[in-house]
Amino acid sequence: MKKNIYSKGLLLAVILLYFTSCNNLEEIGLEIQGDNLIVSTHFTDTVTIKTSVTLVDSLITNNKILIGNLNDDKFGKTSTSSYLHLRLDTLDFLEDADAIFDSAEVFFAYTLVSGQENTSQTINLFELTKGFEDSLYYQTSNLDFDANILGSSEINPSLDTVDIFTIRADGYGEKIFNYIKNFDDLNNPDKVDETFKGLRVAPNPDDEGYALKISLPSSQSPSIPTYVRLYYRTPDSETVKTKTLFFNRSFFNAKLDLSSNSDLAGLEFGESIPTNQLKNEGYFIGGTGLTLKIEFPYLDQLKGDDVEFFGINRAQLSFDPIEGSISNYGSPSQFLSFIVLSENGEFNYSRRLLDESAITEGADGKRITVSEVIGNETPIKNVGYNSSAGTYPMAEMTSYIQEVIEGSRKNTGFYLDLNPFTNENVNRLLISDPEHPGESQLHLRIFYSTL
Repeated sequence: MKKNIYSKGLLLAVILLYFTSCNNLEEIGLEIQGDNLIVSTHFTDTVTIKTSVTLVDSLITNNKILIGNLNDDKFGKTSTSSYLHLRLDTLDFLEDADAIFDSAEVFFAYTLVSGQENTSQTINLFELTKGFEDSLYYQTSNLDFDANILGSSEINPSLDTVDIFTIRADGYGEKIFNYIKNFDDLNNPDKVDETFKGLRVAPNPDDEGYALKISLPSSQSPSIPTYVRLYYRTPDSETVKTKTLFFNRSFFNAKLDLSSNSDLAGLEFGESIPTNQLKNEGYFIGGTGLTLKIEFPYLDQLKGDDVEFFGINRAQLSFDPIEGSISNYGSPSQFLSFIVLSENGEFNYSRRLLDESAITEGADGKRITVSEVIGNETPIKNVGYNSSAGTYPMAEMTSYIQEVIEGSRKNTGFYLDLNPFTNENVNRLLISDPEHPGESQLHLRIFYSTL
């Protein structure tokens, strides 16, 4: 018993020593001997990694707005459209019952998030015939709409100095105007929703070149100009007055056409293709569900049979865009996180790898490594793309790897995904698997101690 206590203490001391020493690989290999015990530290980056491109269908897109089409031979065509709900509490009576309608515009404040700014797309506005009835919407969600176009606008971001575009929508605006003038029960949300179910914003199907993120006003940024504005005047005046109506709900839909890539053509939701069948390339498109599944099939064998104690000092996952891919397909997604699969290998949006440094140890000396509930304050593990270096930092996942090796967590792997709170894009990322001939292969680096 005393030997076991001493062994555990000695192993802990070595692990602590590792964290307080430098990371020079030539200095790793320390051996401490006492009472016939030998503690050794080791390094490996040859752990087998199994990767496959997977298409998942449960990415929540609530309160996000993307509009535009991107297309290339490698990733296929991505088409995004968005749905917006009019905020009900901004409907009120006009101060003059004889007011005369003049015109209406819908304003959109945007940011170019994917593609080339020196291209043009025509953005169209449609009225919904089915309202927002669910609490969650996904990248595959749609709402019924009237195919008649309310208004259109041709957008070329390189020619726009204010990052705002407008769509003239007089017919829709007059409908709202007359409703406000003549309806005497504006405070009944159900009746208002029966008339105004919302709007769909979408590019012409044949246009391509970029995707735009639309921003809505918030408590932090109340002046963001995304709204419906009505223009009217009174009979005794030529002065034009305005009434502004805001949106309070939204989501985007992303459609993926992979037919131009013979290796990916026909991939259905829930299916995977090993990267060794894809020229050792892993694909990721933000917001679409096309992602990379990463598994370590033999990780639990790293410990071996004759080791009394085994401890992970540090585990880091390293991956970068394939060299030259950024110039061809644009900047990759800014922030990536990791969705850990359940014990049954099932996808659950909330099961994200957490930032270990932001979570305190429990009474048992362990940290929570995977979330079960996602909120704005949840410390999700992110890897942020460094555009100047053209790389992602190594993802620290020490406790997670330790759990897999010791058997307290099933070795089911995880998906790369966008951070659910900070990312709104359809950026494209091409990753080398471990067998790719390039210099940026996917690796798992593990520093560990045994005795």
